[in-house]
Amino acid sequence: MGANQVIAQLFENLQAALIMFRLLATISAIATLSACSSPQPFDWATENGTDETLETIDPTDPNITVDSKFAYDRARGLTMNSVEYDSENDELIINNLPFDGPSGRYDRFGNVGAAGAYESRQTQYTGRVKHYAVFLRSEHIEAAAAGADWVEFGYGGANITRDSFSAPIDGEYVYFGDYAGVRTFSDRSGLELVSGDVSILLDVNDFDPVDGIQGAIVGTIYNRSISGLVGSANASLQNVGLVLVEFTTDDGTFNGGGSVTSLANGTDGGSGSFDGFLAGPNSTDIGANIVMEGPAYSQNVAFDVVTYQVTEEVLNPVTGDVVSTFVTYGTASGLTNDERGAIQDLVDSGQTIPFQSYNPLDIPSNAVITGTAIDYQLFCFGI
Repeated sequence: MGANQVIAQLFENLQAALIMFRLLATISAIATLSACSSPQPFDWATENGTDETLETIDPTDPNITVDSKFAYDRARGLTMNSVEYDSENDELIINNLPFDGPSGRYDRFGNVGAAGAYESRQTQYTGRVKHYAVFLRSEHIEAAAAGADWVEFGYGGANITRDSFSAPIDGEYVYFGDYAGVRTFSDRSGLELVSGDVSILLDVNDFDPVDGIQGAIVGTIYNRSISGLVGSANASLQNVGLVLVEFTTDDGTFNGGGSVTSLANGTDGGSGSFDGFLAGPNSTDIGANIVMEGPAYSQNVAFDVVTYQVTEEVLNPVTGDVVSTFVTYGTASGLTNDERGAIQDLVDSGQTIPFQSYNPLDIPSNAVITGTAIDYQLFCFGI
Protein backbone atom coordinates (compact mmCIF):
# COMPACT_ATOMS: atom_id res chain seq x y z
CA MET A 1 0.00 0.00 0.00
CA GLY A 2 1.01 3.64 -0.21
CA ALA A 3 2.29 5.78 2.62
CA ASN A 4 -0.10 5.60 5.55
CA GLN A 5 -0.09 7.80 8.63
CA VAL A 6 -1.63 7.27 12.02
CA ILE A 7 -2.14 9.39 15.10
CA ALA A 8 -3.49 7.86 18.27
CA GLN A 9 -4.24 9.34 21.66
CA LEU A 10 -3.38 7.44 24.83
CA PHE A 11 -4.73 8.00 28.30
CA GLU A 12 -3.48 5.63 30.98
CA ASN A 13 -4.97 5.49 34.44
CA LEU A 14 -2.62 3.33 36.44
CA GLN A 15 -4.09 1.82 39.57
CA ALA A 16 -2.55 1.39 43.02
CA ALA A 17 -1.71 -2.04 44.39
CA LEU A 18 0.14 -3.62 47.27
CA ILE A 19 3.45 -4.99 46.05
CA MET A 20 6.25 -6.19 48.33
CA PHE A 21 4.03 -5.09 51.25
CA ARG A 22 4.43 -1.48 50.18
CA LEU A 23 1.66 0.69 48.76
CA LEU A 24 2.95 2.08 45.51
CA ALA A 25 1.85 5.22 43.73
CA THR A 26 -0.89 5.06 41.15
CA ILE A 27 -0.07 6.72 37.86
CA SER A 28 -2.33 8.38 35.32
CA ALA A 29 -0.96 9.18 31.89
CA ILE A 30 -2.31 10.92 28.83
CA ALA A 31 -0.34 10.52 25.64
CA THR A 32 -0.36 11.12 21.93
CA LEU A 33 1.25 9.06 19.24
CA SER A 34 1.69 9.41 15.52
CA ALA A 35 2.91 7.01 12.87
CA CYS A 36 3.49 6.76 9.16
CA SER A 37 5.04 4.27 6.75
CA SER A 38 8.36 6.12 6.85
CA PRO A 39 9.55 8.38 9.70
CA GLN A 40 9.00 12.07 9.02
CA PRO A 41 9.57 15.14 11.20
CA PHE A 42 6.51 17.22 12.05
CA ASP A 43 6.26 20.65 10.45
CA TRP A 44 4.87 22.88 13.15
CA ALA A 45 4.35 25.72 10.67
CA THR A 46 2.56 23.70 8.01
CA GLU A 47 0.24 25.85 5.94
CA ASN A 48 -2.34 23.07 5.72
CA GLY A 49 -2.85 22.86 9.48
CA THR A 50 -6.17 23.95 10.99
CA ASP A 51 -6.61 25.98 14.17
CA GLU A 52 -10.30 25.41 14.76
CA THR A 53 -12.19 25.07 18.03
CA LEU A 54 -15.62 23.50 18.27
CA GLU A 55 -18.22 26.27 18.12
CA THR A 56 -20.47 24.42 20.59
CA ILE A 57 -19.09 22.81 23.74
CA ASP A 58 -21.38 20.47 25.64
CA PRO A 59 -20.50 20.82 29.36
CA THR A 60 -21.54 17.22 29.96
CA ASP A 61 -19.77 15.59 26.98
CA PRO A 62 -17.83 17.33 24.19
CA ASN A 63 -18.09 14.34 21.85
CA ILE A 64 -20.73 15.91 19.61
CA THR A 65 -19.18 15.13 16.22
CA VAL A 66 -17.55 12.07 14.67
CA ASP A 67 -14.61 14.22 13.56
CA SER A 68 -13.46 15.00 17.11
CA LYS A 69 -12.99 12.49 19.93
CA PHE A 70 -12.24 13.34 23.55
CA ALA A 71 -11.15 10.97 26.30
CA TYR A 72 -13.87 12.52 28.44
CA ASP A 73 -15.12 11.22 31.78
CA ARG A 74 -15.82 13.92 34.34
CA ALA A 75 -16.07 11.38 37.16
CA ARG A 76 -12.46 10.36 36.49
CA GLY A 77 -11.12 13.89 36.08
CA LEU A 78 -11.08 13.78 32.27
CA THR A 79 -12.66 17.20 31.80
CA MET A 80 -10.78 18.76 28.86
CA ASN A 81 -13.44 19.63 26.27
CA SER A 82 -11.76 21.91 23.73
CA VAL A 83 -8.27 22.24 22.22
CA GLU A 84 -7.05 24.81 19.72
CA TYR A 85 -3.56 25.06 18.24
CA ASP A 86 -2.28 28.59 17.60
CA SER A 87 0.23 27.89 14.83
CA GLU A 88 1.37 31.52 14.60
CA ASN A 89 2.59 31.53 18.22
CA ASP A 90 3.06 27.76 18.60
CA GLU A 91 0.69 27.68 21.57
CA LEU A 92 -2.16 25.48 22.72
CA ILE A 93 -5.47 26.85 24.03
CA ILE A 94 -7.14 24.27 26.29
CA ASN A 95 -10.54 24.58 27.96
CA ASN A 96 -12.06 23.15 31.14
CA LEU A 97 -8.98 22.35 33.21
CA PRO A 98 -9.01 24.08 36.62
CA PHE A 99 -6.24 26.43 37.73
CA ASP A 100 -4.36 26.47 34.41
CA GLY A 101 -4.90 30.21 33.96
CA PRO A 102 -7.87 32.27 32.69
CA SER A 103 -6.71 32.16 29.07
CA GLY A 104 -5.97 28.42 29.08
CA ARG A 105 -2.86 29.10 27.01
CA TYR A 106 0.07 26.71 27.02
CA ASP A 107 3.53 27.77 25.82
CA ARG A 108 5.89 25.37 24.13
CA PHE A 109 9.08 24.63 26.03
CA GLY A 110 10.55 21.65 24.19
CA ASN A 111 9.86 18.26 22.67
CA VAL A 112 8.85 14.82 23.84
CA GLY A 113 9.90 12.48 21.08
CA ALA A 114 8.18 13.78 17.96
CA ALA A 115 5.62 15.80 19.94
CA GLY A 116 5.76 19.36 21.12
CA ALA A 117 5.76 19.79 24.91
CA TYR A 118 3.77 22.68 26.41
CA GLU A 119 3.21 24.16 29.86
CA SER A 120 0.42 26.38 31.22
CA ARG A 121 1.09 30.02 31.94
CA GLN A 122 1.48 31.19 35.50
CA THR A 123 1.30 34.65 37.01
CA GLN A 124 1.48 35.83 40.60
CA TYR A 125 -2.23 35.20 41.04
CA THR A 126 -3.38 32.86 38.23
CA GLY A 127 -2.49 29.48 36.82
CA ARG A 128 -1.14 28.32 40.16
CA VAL A 129 -1.40 24.60 39.35
CA LYS A 130 1.13 23.84 36.64
CA HIS A 131 -0.31 21.87 33.72
CA TYR A 132 1.58 20.18 30.90
CA ALA A 133 0.44 19.11 27.46
CA VAL A 134 1.77 17.33 24.39
CA PHE A 135 0.69 17.96 20.82
CA LEU A 136 1.12 16.06 17.55
CA ARG A 137 -0.26 16.69 14.08
CA SER A 138 -0.23 14.79 10.80
CA GLU A 139 -1.67 15.79 7.44
CA HIS A 140 -5.24 14.99 8.50
CA ILE A 141 -5.23 14.66 12.30
CA GLU A 142 -4.27 16.78 15.30
CA ALA A 143 -3.85 15.22 18.74
CA ALA A 144 -3.36 16.81 22.15
CA ALA A 145 -3.23 15.60 25.74
CA ALA A 146 -2.83 17.44 29.05
CA GLY A 147 -2.41 16.78 32.76
CA ALA A 148 -1.42 18.55 35.96
CA ASP A 149 0.94 18.02 38.89
CA TRP A 150 -1.63 17.24 41.57
CA VAL A 151 -1.19 15.08 44.65
CA GLU A 152 -3.61 12.69 42.92
CA PHE A 153 -4.60 12.05 39.30
CA GLY A 154 -5.94 15.59 38.98
CA TYR A 155 -7.69 16.80 35.87
CA GLY A 156 -6.72 16.37 32.25
CA GLY A 157 -7.90 14.88 29.00
CA ALA A 158 -7.06 13.84 25.48
CA ASN A 159 -8.44 14.82 22.09
CA ILE A 160 -8.01 13.89 18.44
CA THR A 161 -9.60 15.70 15.51
CA ARG A 162 -9.65 14.95 11.79
CA ASP A 163 -10.27 17.10 8.72
CA SER A 164 -11.69 14.40 6.45
CA PHE A 165 -12.52 10.75 5.97
CA SER A 166 -13.05 8.34 3.13
CA ALA A 167 -13.23 4.58 3.45
CA PRO A 168 -10.01 2.60 2.96
CA ILE A 169 -9.55 0.60 -0.22
CA ASP A 170 -9.32 -3.17 -0.10
CA GLY A 171 -6.22 -4.69 1.44
CA GLU A 172 -4.02 -4.47 4.51
CA TYR A 173 -2.32 -1.36 5.85
CA VAL A 174 0.72 -1.02 8.13
CA TYR A 175 1.30 2.18 10.11
CA PHE A 176 4.42 3.22 12.05
CA GLY A 177 5.12 6.33 14.07
CA ASP A 178 5.65 8.18 17.33
CA TYR A 179 4.05 8.42 20.74
CA ALA A 180 4.16 11.02 23.53
CA GLY A 181 2.14 11.80 26.62
CA VAL A 182 1.63 13.10 30.15
CA ARG A 183 1.59 10.96 33.29
CA THR A 184 0.41 11.87 36.82
CA PHE A 185 0.04 10.00 40.11
CA SER A 186 -2.87 9.10 42.39
CA ASP A 187 -1.41 9.52 45.86
CA ARG A 188 1.68 11.66 45.43
CA SER A 189 2.84 14.69 43.50
CA GLY A 190 4.95 14.50 40.38
CA LEU A 191 4.43 14.48 36.65
CA GLU A 192 6.12 12.68 33.78
CA LEU A 193 6.23 13.05 30.03
CA VAL A 194 6.38 9.81 28.07
CA SER A 195 7.42 8.98 24.53
CA GLY A 196 7.79 5.94 22.30
CA ASP A 197 6.86 4.32 19.01
CA VAL A 198 3.72 2.73 17.63
CA SER A 199 2.77 0.27 14.92
CA ILE A 200 -0.81 -0.43 13.82
CA LEU A 201 -2.19 -3.01 11.39
CA LEU A 202 -5.45 -2.57 9.49
CA ASP A 203 -7.13 -5.33 7.49
CA VAL A 204 -10.03 -3.95 5.47
CA ASN A 205 -11.44 -7.19 4.06
CA ASP A 206 -11.62 -9.32 7.20
CA PHE A 207 -13.87 -9.52 9.07
CA ASP A 208 -16.87 -9.46 6.71
CA PRO A 209 -19.27 -6.56 7.37
CA VAL A 210 -21.98 -7.17 9.98
CA ASP A 211 -24.45 -4.35 10.68
CA GLY A 212 -22.05 -1.77 9.27
CA ILE A 213 -19.03 -3.00 11.27
CA GLN A 214 -16.08 -4.55 9.44
CA GLY A 215 -12.32 -4.90 9.21
CA ALA A 216 -9.75 -5.46 11.96
CA ILE A 217 -7.37 -3.05 13.68
CA VAL A 218 -4.57 -4.09 16.07
CA GLY A 219 -1.35 -2.46 17.22
CA THR A 220 1.52 -2.09 19.66
CA ILE A 221 3.01 0.89 21.48
CA TYR A 222 6.66 0.13 22.18
CA ASN A 223 9.99 1.72 23.14
CA ARG A 224 8.08 3.70 25.74
CA SER A 225 10.23 5.78 28.08
CA ILE A 226 9.78 8.51 30.67
CA SER A 227 11.23 11.99 30.60
CA GLY A 228 10.98 13.24 34.16
CA LEU A 229 9.61 16.72 34.82
CA VAL A 230 8.42 17.04 38.40
CA GLY A 231 9.73 14.52 40.90
CA SER A 232 9.69 11.68 38.41
CA ALA A 233 12.04 9.03 37.10
CA ASN A 234 13.65 8.15 33.81
CA ALA A 235 12.71 4.56 33.10
CA SER A 236 11.49 2.29 30.36
CA LEU A 237 7.87 1.17 30.29
CA GLN A 238 6.14 -2.01 29.27
CA ASN A 239 4.68 -2.24 25.77
CA VAL A 240 1.00 -1.54 25.26
CA GLY A 241 -0.90 -4.01 23.10
CA LEU A 242 -3.85 -2.57 21.18
CA VAL A 243 -6.37 -5.40 21.07
CA LEU A 244 -8.37 -6.09 17.91
CA VAL A 245 -11.28 -3.79 17.13
CA GLU A 246 -13.50 -3.33 14.06
CA PHE A 247 -14.53 -0.03 12.45
CA THR A 248 -17.85 1.43 11.29
CA THR A 249 -18.09 1.64 7.51
CA ASP A 250 -20.22 4.82 7.43
CA ASP A 251 -17.90 7.13 9.34
CA GLY A 252 -14.71 5.11 9.95
CA THR A 253 -15.01 5.19 13.75
CA PHE A 254 -14.14 2.31 16.07
CA ASN A 255 -15.14 1.75 19.70
CA GLY A 256 -14.80 -0.96 22.31
CA GLY A 257 -11.28 -2.09 21.52
CA GLY A 258 -8.92 -3.10 24.29
CA SER A 259 -5.43 -2.12 25.45
CA VAL A 260 -3.20 -4.27 27.65
CA THR A 261 0.26 -4.35 29.20
CA SER A 262 2.31 -7.04 30.93
CA LEU A 263 4.56 -6.84 33.96
CA ALA A 264 8.27 -7.58 33.71
CA ASN A 265 7.67 -11.17 34.80
CA GLY A 266 5.12 -11.77 32.04
CA THR A 267 2.00 -11.60 34.20
CA ASP A 268 -0.97 -9.37 33.41
CA GLY A 269 -0.43 -5.67 33.94
CA GLY A 270 -2.68 -2.82 32.83
CA SER A 271 -5.81 -2.95 30.73
CA GLY A 272 -8.14 -0.44 29.15
CA SER A 273 -10.01 0.74 26.06
CA PHE A 274 -9.01 1.61 22.49
CA ASP A 275 -11.36 3.94 20.55
CA GLY A 276 -10.83 6.24 17.59
CA PHE A 277 -11.34 6.83 13.88
CA LEU A 278 -9.82 6.55 10.41
CA ALA A 279 -8.99 9.79 8.60
CA GLY A 280 -7.87 11.23 5.30
CA PRO A 281 -8.38 10.00 1.71
CA ASN A 282 -8.55 6.20 1.71
CA SER A 283 -7.96 6.30 5.49
CA THR A 284 -4.31 7.29 5.30
CA ASP A 285 -4.43 8.25 9.01
CA ILE A 286 -5.73 6.64 12.20
CA GLY A 287 -6.49 8.39 15.48
CA ALA A 288 -7.43 6.82 18.80
CA ASN A 289 -8.06 7.46 22.49
CA ILE A 290 -6.83 4.81 24.92
CA VAL A 291 -7.81 4.82 28.59
CA MET A 292 -5.83 2.35 30.72
CA GLU A 293 -5.54 1.22 34.30
CA GLY A 294 -2.60 -0.80 35.57
CA PRO A 295 1.13 -0.67 36.26
CA ALA A 296 3.47 2.04 35.08
CA TYR A 297 6.64 -0.03 34.94
CA SER A 298 8.24 -2.95 36.76
CA GLN A 299 11.47 -4.87 37.17
CA ASN A 300 11.94 -8.56 37.77
CA VAL A 301 15.00 -8.45 40.01
CA ALA A 302 17.23 -11.56 39.89
CA PHE A 303 19.09 -12.82 42.95
CA ASP A 304 20.84 -15.98 44.04
CA VAL A 305 19.84 -18.29 46.89
CA VAL A 306 22.56 -20.44 48.44
CA THR A 307 21.88 -23.50 50.61
CA TYR A 308 24.51 -24.76 53.01
CA GLN A 309 25.08 -27.17 55.86
CA VAL A 310 27.24 -27.02 58.96
CA THR A 311 28.48 -30.26 60.55
CA GLU A 312 29.53 -30.14 64.20
CA GLU A 313 31.04 -33.00 66.19
CA VAL A 314 30.84 -33.48 69.94
CA LEU A 315 34.05 -35.04 71.33
CA ASN A 316 34.72 -36.99 74.49
CA PRO A 317 36.90 -34.60 76.48
CA VAL A 318 39.00 -37.51 77.83
CA THR A 319 39.50 -39.71 74.80
CA GLY A 320 38.89 -37.21 72.07
CA ASP A 321 36.56 -39.64 70.35
CA VAL A 322 33.51 -38.39 68.46
CA VAL A 323 30.49 -38.88 70.68
CA SER A 324 27.84 -37.42 68.38
CA THR A 325 27.44 -35.39 65.19
CA PHE A 326 25.01 -32.54 64.56
CA VAL A 327 24.15 -31.21 61.07
CA THR A 328 22.34 -27.88 60.64
CA TYR A 329 21.06 -26.44 57.38
CA GLY A 330 20.60 -22.86 56.24
CA THR A 331 20.14 -20.51 53.28
CA ALA A 332 21.60 -17.17 52.29
CA SER A 333 19.78 -14.94 49.82
CA GLY A 334 20.98 -12.13 47.61
CA LEU A 335 17.75 -10.34 48.46
CA THR A 336 17.19 -9.97 52.18
CA ASN A 337 14.22 -8.38 53.88
CA ASP A 338 16.40 -5.48 54.97
CA GLU A 339 17.40 -4.80 51.36
CA ARG A 340 13.92 -4.92 49.85
CA GLY A 341 13.00 -1.41 50.93
CA ALA A 342 16.19 0.10 49.52
CA ILE A 343 15.72 -1.76 46.23
CA GLN A 344 12.12 -0.57 46.02
CA ASP A 345 13.34 3.00 46.41
CA LEU A 346 15.80 2.50 43.56
CA VAL A 347 13.08 1.05 41.36
CA ASP A 348 10.84 4.00 42.23
CA SER A 349 13.59 6.36 41.09
CA GLY A 350 13.80 4.60 37.74
CA GLN A 351 17.12 2.82 38.25
CA THR A 352 17.80 -0.61 36.80
CA ILE A 353 18.63 -3.12 39.52
CA PRO A 354 21.56 -5.47 38.74
CA PHE A 355 21.79 -9.09 39.80
CA GLN A 356 21.83 -9.37 43.58
CA SER A 357 24.52 -11.72 44.97
CA TYR A 358 24.46 -13.15 48.48
CA ASN A 359 26.79 -11.81 51.13
CA PRO A 360 29.43 -14.46 52.05
CA LEU A 361 29.38 -13.10 55.60
CA ASP A 362 25.83 -14.45 55.91
CA ILE A 363 27.24 -17.99 55.77
CA PRO A 364 29.14 -19.50 58.76
CA SER A 365 32.84 -19.91 58.13
CA ASN A 366 32.64 -23.68 58.66
CA ALA A 367 29.66 -24.14 56.32
CA VAL A 368 29.68 -26.24 53.17
CA ILE A 369 27.60 -24.88 50.27
CA THR A 370 25.26 -27.57 48.99
CA GLY A 371 23.44 -25.72 46.25
CA THR A 372 22.97 -22.44 44.39
CA ALA A 373 19.85 -21.28 42.56
CA ILE A 374 18.63 -18.07 40.91
CA ASP A 375 15.30 -16.62 41.94
CA TYR A 376 13.31 -13.52 40.92
CA GLN A 377 11.26 -10.91 42.73
CA LEU A 378 8.92 -8.51 40.94
CA PHE A 379 9.20 -4.87 41.99
CA CYS A 380 6.68 -2.40 40.60
CA PHE A 381 6.36 1.36 40.63
CA GLY A 382 3.16 3.23 40.00
CA ILE A 383 0.97 0.17 39.96
